[in-house]
Amino acid sequence: MTLKKKSKELQAKAKEAETCVLIAEREAVVATKEQDFFDRVQELKDTAVAAIAEARRKELEI
Repeated sequence: MTLKKKSKELQAKAKEAETCVLIAEREAVVATKEQDFFDRVQELKDTAVAAIAEARRKELEI
């Protein structure tokens, strides 16, 4: 194998490794954003359930 060919092969492997790292970093960012979104949706659900329960409680008092 020539030195030039070996150099190109190593550069390709380095580029592939760099790409894998970037993909992993982006996946981590997306996972964090998804979890934040799910947490916010759960907060909204909890607030809605509490509001409904309070409204029902007040309705039963009448």
